[in-house]
Amino acid sequence: MRLFISVLFCLIFTSKLYSCDICGCANGFSFMGIMPQSNRSFVGLRYKYFSFNSHPNSVYLKSQETFQQTEFQFRIFPFAKFQLVGNIPYSFHQKSTFDKNFTLSGLSDPSLLGNYNILNTLVGEKNRLINHVLSIGLGLKFPLGKYELNQQNSDEINIPNFQLGTGTWDYFISTSYSLKYKRLGWSTDIQFRQNGINSNQYQFGNRSQISSNLFYQVYLNNGMQIFPMLNYTIENWEKDAENGIVNNESGGQIQWIGFGTEITKSRYGVQVMCQLPTNQNLVLGELEAQPRLNVQVNYLF
Repeated sequence: MRLFISVLFCLIFTSKLYSCDICGCANGFSFMGIMPQSNRSFVGLRYKYFSFNSHPNSVYLKSQETFQQTEFQFRIFPFAKFQLVGNIPYSFHQKSTFDKNFTLSGLSDPSLLGNYNILNTLVGEKNRLINHVLSIGLGLKFPLGKYELNQQNSDEINIPNFQLGTGTWDYFISTSYSLKYKRLGWSTDIQFRQNGINSNQYQFGNRSQISSNLFYQVYLNNGMQIFPMLNYTIENWEKDAENGIVNNESGGQIQWIGFGTEITKSRYGVQVMCQLPTNQNLVLGELEAQPRLNVQVNYLF
């Protein structure tokens, strides 16, 4: 009987508590402005893996949520200083509790970003000692991923953050600045996303992020270039709201330190980045982020 009550409490409590938007961010459009052939279009695939532990100190409430996403990405230049960057993601979500496993898979919400180069010294004069790129962008996320809560079916995950999509039109703004002196470079991206309200009158908290990269350019004899890099990222999640009522058991802040590399040769590029959480306070400490991984392969044209 006590076990039954604990399980019932778990189902009711977690459906309320874990309604923070952990399934993706405007980070999908983070990129380093000064890289080889950064003025060229590309198509590519990116794989993302990230996971969270919920209620880590509870026997019956604790669970692990794992999110895997494969994205088709592209960048095109309709005009000399203007680029369009888009992604179409396909996601696989898994949630493991002490007695059950749940999975969801399918198309997630695609996004499109229009980015304008205010300053770009890579265009024009060649062989500069110092290069700068400064850009600003506006973007839109489309509600094409499935968002469906079915409170009558206990075999489904009826938690907003576990859905394939958010059911909302979201708008975001980003700005990026990059500086490169000889082979040493630094870049910073600042991004903010304004989330809409879906048909269930649920609104995920707005998201903001600052991400900086320090990288070094290494030339090899075969024409290959390697860019080892360090990354530091700060994310802030505002609180969610349902029917206009703020959910105080949501939101939070997290800081990441990342290590990775980018390898390019001719028309091909590969990037790998692993990020570790260094300081976090998510959902009043009841949600713990685990290390996350990004792998991307591009074809430039």
